[in-house]
Amino acid sequence: MKNKLGCIGVILLILVMLARCSSCAQSNLESKLHDDGIYKVEITKVSSEDGDFILKGKTDAPDGSKILAQGNVDKSENEAESTDYGEYAKVKNHKFSVSIDAGYLSDGDLKKGQKLKARIFAIKNYSIKFDDHKITKKVQKIISEQIDPITLTVNREISDYYKDDDDDSEEDDNSDSDSDKDQSKTEDEEEDKSKSESEKSEDKKEDTRQSEDTKEKASSQSSTDTSSENKNSDTSAEESTNSSDESQAGKIYTGNSNKIVGNARTHKYHVPGQAGYNMNAANAVYFNSEEEAQAAGYVRSKR
Repeated sequence: MKNKLGCIGVILLILVMLARCSSCAQSNLESKLHDDGIYKVEITKVSSEDGDFILKGKTDAPDGSKILAQGNVDKSENEAESTDYGEYAKVKNHKFSVSIDAGYLSDGDLKKGQKLKARIFAIKNYSIKFDDHKITKKVQKIISEQIDPITLTVNREISDYYKDDDDDSEEDDNSDSDSDKDQSKTEDEEEDKSKSESEKSEDKKEDTRQSEDTKEKASSQSSTDTSSENKNSDTSAEESTNSSDESQAGKIYTGNSNKIVGNARTHKYHVPGQAGYNMNAANAVYFNSEEEAQAAGYVRSKR
């Protein structure tokens, strides 16, 4: 009888232990794996390169899982890609490196110290093509409830990369102002000279008709020359304006170009119609087609 009771006690003890192990395993699984195969990530290092945030991190997601990022500008768009560009960043040995274009996390100018928010997560078996840059509505709903946003701070390197032409424009405005002053001064001098000549003319009313005719011809010739100079000046100003539409002070704005513009630093290219940004003209590479750009090792900018 005692042996039977002892056996029953051992069996009950084993059953209790199995139940506890099962409960622990289930709890750990639920803490790591989210709905639709979405995993949390932990960012361990943040740096920057050519206007991009470069993030390194770790996750419990299995190898091959894709890393996505959702910004605040367009929550339906994936803003993350591999540091080699042109494809998804993926998990390997529970670690990953991902690039996020800082310009896509804000709809305005980027300044040093500016705070940007992004939800970054891992997802397995995600069938959306990278070129679609899409976060499905189902995934959006899940991450809004289960993934907390992280804060990324714009550093000087990134702010300088996206720096606009305000300083250059100010210099141009000052230059134009000085030019206007010089022109105004010249016009005043010509007006004073004209008044002086008119006064002299009044003092010499007794001059002969021939002298008056000569003066009239000289005045007519002067007017013709002035008109010609003004036309040349207008033509020169128009040519200057046209030539500055795309390039100013060593920089270009990709949004003004009607060509495909590549950036030799980032190896990304922008096509007409995409959102533009300022870049150094020295880094601009022009292509006749996207195929030509891709053959040269460039990848299309996401927007």
